[in-house]
Amino acid sequence: MNNSMIKKMAAYGIFTAGVLLALYYILFGMRAEYGVLSSDNMMDAVAAVESGTIVNRGFWYGYSMPVNASLVMTALVKIIGTKFAAVKTGMLICTAILVICLVLLFRSVGIDLTGSLTASGISLMLLFSSDTMRTTVFSHVTYYMTAFMAVCLIWYCFRFIERYTETGGSSVIKKRIVYCLVFLISAAACMNGYHIVMMFTLPVLITLIIEQTMVSDSLSGPEAKDSRLKTVILIAGLLFGSIFGMLIRRRLFGNISYENDLTVFSGFDSWFFRDSSFLKQWVTLFTGSIPEETNMMTAGGIFVMLHYLTALVILVLPVFALISLRHYRDRMMKLYVIDYWVTFLTVYMIFSLGNEQFDNWRLIGLAVMAVTVSCMHIYHLIAEREDKKITMLQMSMIPMITAFVCCLTNILITTAFIEKENPADTITHVLQGHGLTYGYASFNNNANLITVLSDFTVKVRPIEIYEDGSYRIERYENEFAWYEDQPDTSRYFVIVDRREKGFAVDTLVKAASEIIETEDVSILVFEGNIFAEGQPMYYNES
Repeated sequence: MNNSMIKKMAAYGIFTAGVLLALYYILFGMRAEYGVLSSDNMMDAVAAVESGTIVNRGFWYGYSMPVNASLVMTALVKIIGTKFAAVKTGMLICTAILVICLVLLFRSVGIDLTGSLTASGISLMLLFSSDTMRTTVFSHVTYYMTAFMAVCLIWYCFRFIERYTETGGSSVIKKRIVYCLVFLISAAACMNGYHIVMMFTLPVLITLIIEQTMVSDSLSGPEAKDSRLKTVILIAGLLFGSIFGMLIRRRLFGNISYENDLTVFSGFDSWFFRDSSFLKQWVTLFTGSIPEETNMMTAGGIFVMLHYLTALVILVLPVFALISLRHYRDRMMKLYVIDYWVTFLTVYMIFSLGNEQFDNWRLIGLAVMAVTVSCMHIYHLIAEREDKKITMLQMSMIPMITAFVCCLTNILITTAFIEKENPADTITHVLQGHGLTYGYASFNNNANLITVLSDFTVKVRPIEIYEDGSYRIERYENEFAWYEDQPDTSRYFVIVDRREKGFAVDTLVKAASEIIETEDVSILVFEGNIFAEGQPMYYNES
């Protein structure tokens, strides 16, 4: 068996392992880690199906993402119904799209098919580093991942355009089709909101401008003119497509309060030069939550250290990629590295100055880009090993690559997901055992999550409970009609944790006809709806 055959078998093996890992997680492990934020896609889909249109005018959207997992879920709800099986199927489809985007991205930067499959498999494996990363990528497709997939498709389109230098009729038609695709991809992506513009449109535009104005090009004469013309047309398609998508989104959704809150500056004292949380959130995105008093010398402690080291490696490798930029032979690889660094600076500024700096999952799009850049740089080092002597730069990469491989081994060993019950399932069983099917809870206390996991047989709507015991409707992934008296429902409930129960001791707790205690929450039972014509019995006017 020759070396070429061994490389192909290894590439297909790594790629298959990454894909199977994702399939296994979605089918058997996702439910246990499925969180309240992950339910957004399903709630949006059900709202669309109930209204008969893509946008439900009576629904309070948390974030407008019409061309995202919600669109896939809408079709599946019509076919499968409001079952958790629709969620699993939707995530399988979204993961398939992600896998395709990864392969296309690596192909677009000049990596052969064997290398692209290997890099894609490694990238998929690294996305299982923590529970936050797994759930954000494989159970809740956010705008950050949408931006990344749009980047993959755009660079592949640009690569396709670059391949055609002929002026023949068929070539011209193909290029025009691809330019139209650039417009459509940009429009579809930017219909999902401002973050797509900040993580996709703006970095790609700046990257193309930097390359044309600051980076020397080896082409000259007619070839240079043709290259500049292609870039200008690509910029125009990207820009006008993004503007068109934003206009359509504005017409469909208007202003969304939660979405606007994410673009507000945080307090001056928490700005990046005063109290930066970027590095902490970056590391915890890969390590996940660490139990206190974890011994470093135990198996759990060693695994944490490996994840910690991997987080630093993936943060540092793109620095070496930038230093080595002039050594890259492929133009598209240079462009993607520049794109990453423009995105990094953009995300870092938004993350450090705004209200997002305390949620590590908001760095997921940047983290996935860092993983792909790291894979590209390692591929470059391996591909160049026969052409020049080992340099000090390459020597310095050896421990980093070793850590990289150690982390992959760790992930393969420890990601043996055993299907277990989601904590929200336990509460659902208690509710069903007492014949309770309609009620309320705070958003972070399993509202909407129980609804989705129970296949909509038990519906829990979001409310806010204040310190004075008053409460009101939570305007997030919700609609007013859900708080009116429901047909065939005489007993309602409110789920409260210990803190909320203390707040409502003189209001909701006092008015309850029955209190069902569980290990983590209390279920307050009422003989009627706690909302009268959509208004609460106890209401905080402030």
